[in-house]
Amino acid sequence: MQWVKLGVRDAVIVALTVAVWLFTDGRPEAVTPWWLSALAGLLLGVTGFLLHEWGHLLGAHFSGGRAVPARSLRSIFLFAFDVQRSTPRQFLAMSYGGYIASVLGLGAVVALVSLDRLSGQVALAFTGFGLLVTAVLEIPTTVRVLRGRDLPTGFAYVGTPSPRDASPPSS
Repeated sequence: MQWVKLGVRDAVIVALTVAVWLFTDGRPEAVTPWWLSALAGLLLGVTGFLLHEWGHLLGAHFSGGRAVPARSLRSIFLFAFDVQRSTPRQFLAMSYGGYIASVLGLGAVVALVSLDRLSGQVALAFTGFGLLVTAVLEIPTTVRVLRGRDLPTGFAYVGTPSPRDASPPSS
């Protein structure tokens, strides 16, 4: 049931983003308040983050990895990855899912957003910031696991990873 609540939360955010974006994009920039254009761009950046998170979740799901839904709708993360009940291969699939979603989101922003408008510039800036955060915080962890290190522990993960030479627990 929590997955449904999180899905509805994110669908509402996306719907709000589309509504604000269409309202600002359909008006001449000279008559659109700057703060509304900035809000449209910010919301598009938030939508890109949600796309990234859902990409991670799809990667976990399709690889058979275990994802624990966020307990609160106020959580910025959609889920925590269960490193105790998942394999390194599943961790990598979960990681790649978020990266692929981020690249697709960046491509959509560059291809579809008018970068000569404030809303487009803010959207591109927030999307670029999100990719920078991903590069700094997530990619090094993925590379470590790819090179044979243990699965990570910490704020976005639950459980204690099994040693690399042990087989994963059965479901």
